[in-house]
Amino acid sequence: MRIAIIGTGKITERFIDAAKGHDIQIEAVMSRDPERGRKYADSHGFCRVFTDIESLAGSDIDAGYIASPNSCHAPQSIALLERGKHVLCEKPLTASFEDAEAMFAAADRGQAVLLEALRSIDPGFDLLRELIPTVGKVRRVQFAMNQYSSRYDNFKRGIIENAFDPTLANAALMDIGVYCVGSLVRLFGVPESVSAESVFMSNNMEGMGTAILRYPDMLAEVQYSKITQGYVPSQIQGEDGSLIIDAIEDIRRIERVMRDGSREVFVPEKKANNMFYEVGAFLDLIAKGTDEPYRTGSLDEMRTMDMIRCSAGVEFISHV
Repeated sequence: MRIAIIGTGKITERFIDAAKGHDIQIEAVMSRDPERGRKYADSHGFCRVFTDIESLAGSDIDAGYIASPNSCHAPQSIALLERGKHVLCEKPLTASFEDAEAMFAAADRGQAVLLEALRSIDPGFDLLRELIPTVGKVRRVQFAMNQYSSRYDNFKRGIIENAFDPTLANAALMDIGVYCVGSLVRLFGVPESVSAESVFMSNNMEGMGTAILRYPDMLAEVQYSKITQGYVPSQIQGEDGSLIIDAIEDIRRIERVMRDGSREVFVPEKKANNMFYEVGAFLDLIAKGTDEPYRTGSLDEMRTMDMIRCSAGVEFISHV
């Protein structure tokens, strides 16, 4: 499997590391800046550099790992998928549910596989799914990820990098909240209704937010931030007990506390770089010629994110 990396950000280093345990040959990088692309390729031993998606789509590359700004995900994915190139696309899959539908339609036309690069494809999330029935009927879910961005200090100095540029379909919901929303809908489906509030920066970038999501017989809260650091774990509260989750984006420890006070800790066996599992899932889907059940999960995620954005007033430009 010959793969090209689209983008040169920090997350691509984790992908390169995760790919080492799989039958993958990373042969190229795409960057709009030829000098940056060549420097990146040379540092990793890649033989080719592309500067535009159409040239990459017309090459003999088999697949692309897309780690470009959020606003580029849909057009770049569609260009590759329509030419029969498989795509592993970083979260969030794209800017909206409408764009996500267009991406999967392109995958169908090109008979290619599209997979969102989900951290929830790993043994920690599988363990959580197995434990949920043991705490009885679920009544409340609280998923939180509050991570002070390494680029926020530059923002406060007046330097606006991609991570704080709302025109690139960036928002705290898209970059951080997606971990909470994606996990929620894959466990419990699309909510009946949403009520959300956000805090916005001086350039209309969403810095943090909270959403209450109503289900027929339970409530869920997702809490996310790029401008504060949080230390409260996530929880699933059932009628018979609760599950305390250390980090919803990369589950390493789950504590089950029952109503009688008994406690038990569960530690999944998993690799240090949990992107390993999404790469493996991507290759499995290609071998099987299907993208389910992950297509449904990503579409449900984008539909729910649209509901949150609409309620909270988070806006940006779609590029499809």
